[in-house]
This record gives sequence, C-alpha cells and structure tokens, in this order.
Amino acid sequence: MGLMSAYYLCKQGHRCLIFERGSSSMDHATSYVAGGMLAPYCELDGTEKLIGDLGLDALDLWLEIAGELGHSLYYQQNGSLVVAHGSDQAELDRFFNRVKNAGGADGLKVVEKSEIGHLEPALSGRFRRGYFVEHEGQVDPRSLLPLLQNFLMSQGVKFHFDSEVSILDSNHLSVNGTEKYFSWLIDCRGLGAWQDRPTLRGVKGEIIHIETSEITLNRPVRLLHPRYPLYVIPRASNLFAIGATTIENEDQSGVTVRSALELLSAAYSLHPIFGEARIVELNSNLRPAFPDNLPRIDVEGKLVSANGLFRHGYLLAPKIAQEVCQYIATGNPSNRYSEIFEVAA
Repeated sequence: MGLMSAYYLCKQGHRCLIFERGSSSMDHATSYVAGGMLAPYCELDGTEKLIGDLGLDALDLWLEIAGELGHSLYYQQNGSLVVAHGSDQAELDRFFNRVKNAGGADGLKVVEKSEIGHLEPALSGRFRRGYFVEHEGQVDPRSLLPLLQNFLMSQGVKFHFDSEVSILDSNHLSVNGTEKYFSWLIDCRGLGAWQDRPTLRGVKGEIIHIETSEITLNRPVRLLHPRYPLYVIPRASNLFAIGATTIENEDQSGVTVRSALELLSAAYSLHPIFGEARIVELNSNLRPAFPDNLPRIDVEGKLVSANGLFRHGYLLAPKIAQEVCQYIATGNPSNRYSEIFEVAA
C-alpha cells in the first residue's frame, strides 16, 4: 500500500520519502508472504460488491503498472479456474450463488470436462464441471516488490529502511527518535497502526511454496471444498504457491500442522503429482482488517491513513492508492467510493 501510494503520488509530481521499519528485502511484511491474487469476481464468494467494484477498477491499473515495470515482473492475466471434486459439486453451486448475490455472476463462465482440459491440460479428465473467470490474474509479490522499489528510486523517491515511526500529529513524525515535518503523511503501516486505529485486528494467513517440474498450470486454480478451499498459483521456475488460510487469531508463530496437512492434501487431490513436489517454504503473516473486513481511508488534517485491506491487499492497493492521491489533489473523496472515506471534521 505504501509503495503504491508513492507510485501514484510521483505521477502527480510530489516528492516522496518512504519510511520502512524493516530492511529493503521486506521479507518481514505481509506483502512479502501474500499470494498476489487479482481476482475480483472470485473474492465475491466471501465479501461485498464494493470489493468487486474496487477490484475491477484495479485490474485496469495493474495492466498499466505491469507495462511500466516491464517483462521482469511475473504477472499474469490468464483468468482463474474454479473446480470441485465430484462429491463437492454443491460447493460450485454455493460459490455461484454467493458471487451472483454480490453482483458478479457475469464474470463466471461454466466450463465442462472437455473445456477444463483445454484450459488446463494437466487437469484433463479430473473434473466434471467448473467456472472459468476470464479477466482475473495474479502478480508474484517476490517479483513485484524489488522492481517497484527500484522504479520508485529511479523516480527520485527516497527510502529510509530500518526506520521506526511514530505519528505525533497530522504532518509531524518521530523517526527513530528524530522529529520531522511534511506537507502530507500517508499512513500505510497495516497492523503497525494498531495504537492509532484500535479497531484493527490481525487475521492470520498461511501459504506454502512448492517446486515441481512435472506439472504445468496456466493460471491460478481454486479448488472448492467444504472445510479448506484452496488455490494453487503457478509461479516462475517451476514454483507453485498454495494458500491460503483465513484464521481469526493473531498468532505469528508460523504455519500450523493442521493447515499444512489440509493445504498439501488438497493440492494432492487437485493432482497426485503434487505429492512428489519439494516443499520450499511454509510461511504466515497477519492481514490487517477492520470489523467489517472492508478497506478504509481515514483523513485527519494532513494525515491520510489507508488500511484494512484484509485478504484483498494486492487486488485493491492500486485503486486505494489512486483514491488517496485524488483526495490529496482535490481535498475531497471521490464520488464513486466516498463510502470508504472517513474525514474528520
């Protein structure tokens, strides 16, 4: 969220400084662990129409960002495939009804066994029915984060890593004990802002990276299941990301045995070849969320806080950043998304 805000602020001609409490690797951050799914229709399975609207707008922005960052970025927009095993066909119907009720049915195309095999030859004959969601995509966070940092540096953005920040008032910071003043402050600290945004909570997400050259997928595949729906995301160099749990606790001790078993078992049921894959990494982190699981932009004078992106961080970040920048330019929330703003009197 912070990198994206700087990206759009630079386009408005602002001079930007980024204070990051960790190192340049950002491997401590939720952004580093995330799946990077850009799936506004599929996310309507468990959220509100607002997320779909913001996400669809953001897909267009992601195309522009990918074009600017170049071919080194691992970015796909080949759609998503949603499937379920024969005994779980009712899950497909429930999925469709939830997406339809949130206004996203037009994005779902029913695909039968032969069409599934055409889209994903590796899954040929394994599933009777599913949904193809044509316009969805994904971005690999491990590819994006360093490229975006380097791009911002080329645009004159100054980074200050290992910088612990406290907000003193609306344009006044303490950075590692030194006070600094700015024209505007953009607070993108996620759960780091908890003392200033006490309704924030952390929602644990877990993800597993595996490696195998014995199977190829052309797009993210979601496997619906009553207990542990999962997605398998293809990456470069024969890597796959398997996720993602949504656990209502703030335990940062790592991936649980239960989650690892369920995610890996579900991947194995998607295709047995995953049973021969090598586990590269198990990781977890906390997503920042407000009680309604919707994003919010809070404005207090010259302080703008963008937070609560929950499990939609990569999907929504460009659009939320654009909304922040529009507010700074005009002094007013956008008409289309005024509901996500809270402007102090």
